[in-house]
Amino acid sequence: MTLSRFIRDFIFIPLGGSRGGRLKTARNLMITMLLGGLWHGAAWTFVIWGAFHGAAQVVERELRGRIRAPGWLCWLLVFHFVCLSWVLFRANDLSTAWTFVQRLVVPGEATLVTVPAVLAIVTVIGLQLLPERPLERIRERFEDFPAPALAAGVLAVILCVAATVPSQGVPPFIYFQF
Repeated sequence: MTLSRFIRDFIFIPLGGSRGGRLKTARNLMITMLLGGLWHGAAWTFVIWGAFHGAAQVVERELRGRIRAPGWLCWLLVFHFVCLSWVLFRANDLSTAWTFVQRLVVPGEATLVTVPAVLAIVTVIGLQLLPERPLERIRERFEDFPAPALAAGVLAVILCVAATVPSQGVPPFIYFQF
């Protein structure tokens, strides 16, 4: 059983789920996400992380169907919201999280921005924004490539990834610290 399913089946639904009107649904979402945050750790950073996600779900639920926005804009907003909320999840305390967020807007040297990293990010985001049919055509064309050309392409991807890995090695998966 996944954590999401557990939270849904044993917290959200027993609280009443989405029955009982907008306010009760909002309450149930907030309680569920607050407890989900607390499950990750007994620290304010996790509780606030859960509160951010709960509030985002409440706002999304209230705005659904009322505001029309392009899919790419919705994707961009959600992506940046989730990435920003991970600061809370990863920080040891609230002051560290706040310092990190403040430094996001302070001009300075971009230590992680390299040409290969930017090219990889732009390529991956660009591929995600393409409609499905062109991706299918691209996949079919790749199948027709000779093996040496495919090997050269894979080598280029590996070199690009190797160029973006920090010199200290790959950081451990965040859940290994729990």
